[in-house]
Amino acid sequence: MSRLAAVVIVLVACSSRDDRPRPSPDVAHPARPAPSPSPAPSPSSAWPELEDLPRAAPTYTVAIPRRAGAPRFHVAGPVLVDGVAVVAASDVGFVAVDAASGRVVWTRPVQGHVATPLVEARNVALLGGCAEPVASAPDDLALGCLSIVEAASGRDVAAQIVRGSRRDVAAFAATPGPSRLIRVGDSYRWQREGTAVRIDAATGRAGPASSAAPPAVEVIYRGQRWGWSIDDEVLVGRVDGHEVWRHRRRVAALVGVLAPEPPQVPVVRAVAAVTRGSSGALTIVDVEGLSGSLGTASHSVPGIQVLATAFGDRGITALAIRLDTSLARDYLAVFDGNTLLMWVWPLPEKPRADPVGLALDGERVVVFHDGELVSVLPIALQSPTSPSAAPAPSENATP
Repeated sequence: MSRLAAVVIVLVACSSRDDRPRPSPDVAHPARPAPSPSPAPSPSSAWPELEDLPRAAPTYTVAIPRRAGAPRFHVAGPVLVDGVAVVAASDVGFVAVDAASGRVVWTRPVQGHVATPLVEARNVALLGGCAEPVASAPDDLALGCLSIVEAASGRDVAAQIVRGSRRDVAAFAATPGPSRLIRVGDSYRWQREGTAVRIDAATGRAGPASSAAPPAVEVIYRGQRWGWSIDDEVLVGRVDGHEVWRHRRRVAALVGVLAPEPPQVPVVRAVAAVTRGSSGALTIVDVEGLSGSLGTASHSVPGIQVLATAFGDRGITALAIRLDTSLARDYLAVFDGNTLLMWVWPLPEKPRADPVGLALDGERVVVFHDGELVSVLPIALQSPTSPSAAPAPSENATP
């Protein structure tokens, strides 16, 4: 494989103010001054399921200051751009943390909902409730504010108030739940649950969009648009929107795709739920993207649910895993490009209501957990699983 690209479709988030917003196996075919980094929470050492697995620890954990009295509706992120991790919460706003130092480099306020920031080159698209009230024509409805900012500085590149005709966007505005933002050509698709709107990138004007969810990951291969998603707990492959294969094996999560140049073919990475003894377990599986043929699989790790995934350069894979039904024991497991487990890190043992978010680059993994904590752990690959000692995924035998 001459070149490897990890393709992952990311989510969104935003902020602004008035009319000129500013910062404030079988296959079936058919910049505010930053607080000092807080000490890393002490993980539990009494989890026998993880006793024999290699452990890692955070370099630091940063506590994000919450806005007193503000309700928490949504938590989103992180995304990583040039070493800056951006997270969001409705009672926090958008916060950018330098992943090397733990310093907060900029913040943006919001009111109400937020969505995961969307990476656009070296910028980040932020979408959420406008920080201040905005006026609209009687027949219009303001949905939120969209800002494109430089990831390193937080400086505005562009900003729009997102508005649409009440007739076209009222159902979307009334739909609760987490949001997903995708860039599609010269527009954005903003989706919540079973509803979606299209946003013109230049004007911020919102209109109706198909409620059909796009593929979770996709690539252009030999001139065709290949996409893969989970449908009824099975992995499905599509070409130009038409289903071409469907697995009969259930999967718990779709991680990403290793996208080489022809004649080698895309390889889709997913997580399957298995049984180990009397307990639940999870294993990473690689699937040949064009035919759905099952390829390599990792050794299983204990757990009953995948809470979050991240996929990076050379196929490095991070999973946030719920260990059992106590809902208080969750941990991070990181695998190299050959799906070999490198290390685990137990999150602080506590009932966890807020989502866990993951992002990674070539040096570190960033975890956003408990609605206000950003923990950073070095990938720190060591022989024999380091890039210098282990073959890259593109050098492995493909299905």
